[in-house]
Amino acid sequence: WLAAMAEKGSALLVVEEEEDGVMVSRLLHLLGTLNSPWQGEDMDEKNKQVKKLHESYVERTWDKRYFLSEPKETSSSLIEEREVEKTDLAASCSSSCCEDRFVYLHPNGMCVLGLAATHDAVVQARTRGGIPCSMAYNKKWDAAKGVQVTGKKRKDACVTQADTEVCVLKCGDREFSVRCGVKGKLIELNPRLLPGNEPDLWFDKPATEGWLAVVQLLSKGATKEVLAATVSFEEFARRRRAELERVLRPLPG
Repeated sequence: WLAAMAEKGSALLVVEEEEDGVMVSRLLHLLGTLNSPWQGEDMDEKNKQVKKLHESYVERTWDKRYFLSEPKETSSSLIEEREVEKTDLAASCSSSCCEDRFVYLHPNGMCVLGLAATHDAVVQARTRGGIPCSMAYNKKWDAAKGVQVTGKKRKDACVTQADTEVCVLKCGDREFSVRCGVKGKLIELNPRLLPGNEPDLWFDKPATEGWLAVVQLLSKGATKEVLAATVSFEEFARRRRAELERVLRPLPG
């Protein structure tokens, strides 16, 4: 998946320029965009077209969706506010801390899963310098080989459920279990995240090179479930604006 992104060019572009006071490279690797997420609210049509020209490959090709975690006592009100039925997918992202995750959804049902920049593990790993951080994939999977299937029909693929554990993250004395959130066939894991490779990518560049897994949804019905249990990138940026503004600041030192 990463190789396909690289061929498209802009998705892995690192630009040392300032845009709205934020490094474009941070916008890209933390949010998967080349534009400030708060641009365009009062933008005229001409500037909207200019903004569209600067969209990353992810934005042009994938529907960026987000599982937003909320404290358990407020998760029901969150679902009511969105006027959707509370499914097991939405329940899988209820939590007492912020464990936001993303799923990039392609029209063909392929999904790329990863951590949102607001996930507590990402925030802690980026801001609390010196604390030990680690990531370990589900022990049932052979993460070292990356691609998890063979053949066009992928009959040997592991089937994931919403609550299937993808990996465990450790930051200091805290541990986070990251759930899949979608029902489908596990296609690929990111071997670059393994010890000895580039294990910091999951918090350095969570929206691009630090992705966790690729899953193929089983049906169109599964796509509808994902859409019902997630919010758009625009809604994510609106609800998490304060947290994102803090995350996008330059790291000390």
